[in-house]
Amino acid sequence: MPLARGLEGLRSVFEAHPIPRPPHDTPILARTRFGLGGLSGEGECRVCCPIGHTVDSRPTMGEDGSLWPTDAETLIAEQERLAAASPQPVGIDGDRSLITGVWVCFPRGISDSPDGAEHAWCAAHSTRAGTAVERRASEGTVDAPYVAGLIALRLGPLLDRLVRSLTERPDVLLVDATARDHPRRAGLAWQLGAVLNIPTIGVTHRPLVAGGDWPDEERGAMSPIRIDATTVGCWLRTQRGVRPLVVHPGWQVDLDTAVAVVMAVSRRRTPEPLRQARQLARSARARERPSMPTDTDRMAAG
Repeated sequence: MPLARGLEGLRSVFEAHPIPRPPHDTPILARTRFGLGGLSGEGECRVCCPIGHTVDSRPTMGEDGSLWPTDAETLIAEQERLAAASPQPVGIDGDRSLITGVWVCFPRGISDSPDGAEHAWCAAHSTRAGTAVERRASEGTVDAPYVAGLIALRLGPLLDRLVRSLTERPDVLLVDATARDHPRRAGLAWQLGAVLNIPTIGVTHRPLVAGGDWPDEERGAMSPIRIDATTVGCWLRTQRGVRPLVVHPGWQVDLDTAVAVVMAVSRRRTPEPLRQARQLARSARARERPSMPTDTDRMAAG
């Protein structure tokens, strides 16, 4: 189906299966304000809360003073807290906004470190109107093993530092991670947006928890993915006849906007900013470890 028809179809799905609201009928708007470290400007997040209930969307600090939890128990509590937030969606123009893809890759194989510590290479690629604006690569060590649903322990601080190092603040981040498609409805794409106060869109090869049938074959075709009766994202066919990707509306982004942005920057199957970031991270890995094969990266899940 054409893109416009697909958006209308998914809009009707959301109307038929809305994300459940808190128990009170009358919402108020709670405002939080916080800056973005080394990036210019402050942002404002408007969070819908029922009267008598307050949800502070600002991330809580870990014991080390960072905005990223350092153990599973603390992360789960933070995910549950962030899952209750409903940030006001913002408008994003896929043709004029600064769209930044971020990617992390690891050495091939299984880490032999008992605590999951592993070297990692990450990269960001920013584009505006199809033109590259900025490219940045960095590396570091992750200290947590891979556990689905807890990937923020592993990748959160690394991606946080990478984005904060950029010269120009992105209008939206494309992340290889989920958002509401998550055991606690707060995957890495959702949490990264909350920490950085930047709109985010998750793009993954497959769902983490949700399920749904693939869409039709033509470019722009889409079909919802759901957890129970709640739509949390969609399959999207970015090119005719190729395997669809999963699009996850993240922080301050609704599904219509997420689909429109991904389609605007997808000349191939993978959105171009994300594809270029992946290529840059792999190139950095190959330069440092020329003897290591570079054909496989582990996709983030949650």
